[in-house]
Amino acid sequence: MTYLGVRHQAAVTAESEHRRGVRAERVEAFSAFIESVQGAHAALIAARVELGALGSASDETEALEDAESVLEHMQTASSDIAIAAKWQAKILILGPQGLVSSSIDVLQALRARASAMGHATPMIMNGVDGADHWQERESEASRSWTDAFGAFTARAAHALEGREIPTPRSE
Repeated sequence: MTYLGVRHQAAVTAESEHRRGVRAERVEAFSAFIESVQGAHAALIAARVELGALGSASDETEALEDAESVLEHMQTASSDIAIAAKWQAKILILGPQGLVSSSIDVLQALRARASAMGHATPMIMNGVDGADHWQERESEASRSWTDAFGAFTARAAHALEGREIPTPRSE
């Protein structure tokens, strides 16, 4: 009897340690993902501000400096999105599945936002008429990002608390 009791206790202890280990890995992955997507988001906001300044530059030198700043922010955003994608792959492995789809939505929204600004930058730099259309597209991508990021963080909190992850609301 004692042998079976010790064996059962060892199994319970091992299972508990495994759950703690998985939770610690999830915390690391969720945190790193959130940090990298927030970094990309901040860089995209800074790029948007610089794009606005680009159209009101007083001379060619100032316009060139503004354009370089936009490109630096876009490169930072691109780098942070790549880092987020690596952490998203870890989330894919660690789960839970409801969080995986939510992390995909976050990355898609960030990429759409970066794409809108990436397409607009050369048009604005060259003074092409109709370049204002990018703001509408970027604003839509920004709203999508906000919704996706909010859903991801709520689902991550549920997952870390060990609760069921809510499913997305039907539109």
